[in-house]
Formats: sequence, C-alpha cells, structure tokens
Amino acid sequence: MTDDVVTISYCLLWIVVFACGLALEYALRSILDYRDAIAGREGARIPIGTRAPKFEAVLTNGVVVTEKALRQHTLVFLGVGHVAREKLYTWIGYIVGRTKGPLCVVCQGTVNKCHEMLGPWDQWNNMVRIAVDEQGSVAAAFGIKRTPSAVSVDAHGRIRTYGFRRDLEENR
Repeated sequence: MTDDVVTISYCLLWIVVFACGLALEYALRSILDYRDAIAGREGARIPIGTRAPKFEAVLTNGVVVTEKALRQHTLVFLGVGHVAREKLYTWIGYIVGRTKGPLCVVCQGTVNKCHEMLGPWDQWNNMVRIAVDEQGSVAAAFGIKRTPSAVSVDAHGRIRTYGFRRDLEENR
C-alpha cells in the first residue's frame, strides 16, 4: 500500500513539474516576443494598441489596398499548407459571425495555390476580400509567424487583437 502511494505521489509531482515548465515556456516566449516588437525586429508580433504597419496588398480583382483601406477589418492570414478546406471554411465563417465586420483573407502563396486552397473566388465575394501575398510581406509586417492567424484592426488603424488556431496550424 505504501509503495502505491509513493508511486502515485511521484507521478503527480512529475505532472506538476511538466505543467510549470509549460507555463514558464509560455511566459518566456511572450516576454521575448514583446521585447522583439519593442526593438523593432523583423518578424516580431506588434503589441496590441500600436498602429498597424504600412503595407500594400493586391486583391484577387486586381485592386491594390493599403493599411488605410483595411481599417476596421479582421485580417486572416493563411499559408498554402495542408489544412483541409472545410476546416478553413468553418473557421472563416466563425470569424465572420463573431466580428460582424469586414474580413480580408491574406493568402500567402501564388495566385494558383491560393485559388486551389480557397476554391472559386466568387463564392467569397459577399463575405470577404481576398488578397494574395506572394512574398509574405504583409504577414511579416504584422509579425505573423504561424498560420492560420487573425489580426483585428480598429477604426483608428491600431491593432485590437491577435488570434491563432493551433488545431488548424499548417505544416510548413
């Protein structure tokens, strides 16, 4: 009986140590991201409340938009990874319903790859704008490292929120 109690206690101790390690890793990563953003390092996530970076994106209809045209939008950054189209549709639909505001999908890849992933452009016309970001410069300006991610920009051009769906993370 005593051996069982010791074994269970030992297992519980390792679970607590593991959980503390995960919490410490998360805290350290957040601190480093914030430090990088303050230092202006490439690829660092911009702190909430600061101005959205300047950028240009080309919509699928050929119109070039800037950060000013996408104020009060939620930008959804997608790579051309291995995420099932149905899961993306569900997530984008969720964002449309939750934000109740304009949405712009920023697809990182070629026009053909983005078209292959998102399907026919005309099915999205009523819900969202779609921009193709072949070089990934828009995502880099926002400090987006993983996709799919979302960034909400307020009416004054400031970053309101960031979001990331770990269950939809693309394999790169």
